[in-house]
Amino acid sequence: MGSGLIGRDWPLRVPAQIVAVACGALFAALHATLVGFNVPAQRALWMASVVALAFVMGRNVARSDSCC
Repeated sequence: MGSGLIGRDWPLRVPAQIVAVACGALFAALHATLVGFNVPAQRALWMASVVALAFVMGRNVARSDSCC
């Protein structure tokens, strides 16, 4: 038998986009930890954190501004 949660229309407590951005920043922190916090990993961590924070705060971040 399947899960009892499938097919129910329960509201989300946190929007999926915010969960995805938070998981991305968490993954960047995990990656930086695994590679020893070298300078490129720190830069990627800072970039992911700033973009995630801006998104969570409701800022409209253009893709061209958050890349490279």
